[in-house]
Amino acid sequence: MRHVALTGLAEILALDVSGDEAWIATRMSGRVGVVERVRLSDGNPTGQFSISLPAAVVLTRDRAG
Repeated sequence: MRHVALTGLAEILALDVSGDEAWIATRMSGRVGVVERVRLSDGNPTGQFSISLPAAVVLTRDRAG
């Protein structure tokens, strides 16, 4: 089991994993949503994308949506 520290998040809404990456849809405080991309091999975040209230993450061959 691997633990990855995620800070500043109020709630995790959805999660999907592909290979060595996790895509985590979260709610920050208030009505701010983000999708955080985390490299699982070392737990480092590799990207954060602002969106309005994410409800799900689905990975396809070409994108995360």
